[in-house]
Amino acid sequence: IAIFSTSLTTAMAFLSCSVSKVMPMRVYGWFAAICVIMNFLLTMTFTPATIIVHYLRFERKRCCCPIPSARTVAKYQVTEVPSGVAESSSIPAAKSSLVAKAMTDVYLPALL
Repeated sequence: IAIFSTSLTTAMAFLSCSVSKVMPMRVYGWFAAICVIMNFLLTMTFTPATIIVHYLRFERKRCCCPIPSARTVAKYQVTEVPSGVAESSSIPAAKSSLVAKAMTDVYLPALL
């Protein structure tokens, strides 16, 4: 309902330009109002349909990037913090490994 009300009020605002005596302003008002209405209709119909098609057809398929193997993911894991890094940074070594673990266990799978 929120998208409908914002689209409706925006379209009405642009249609208020149609009472202008300046012809380009009148045409612009009609064009912008039609664009806002079409945007609403496509948002309500095309976007959910696209999400469903993507879920049913392309959920586990990769187009151009190879799926990372466990060896590739393990290569980028932080196993040891170099000396001098933990002292100079404000993040303790225990938290940096926690961040690395969260990145590899939660964030990277969500991207893939």
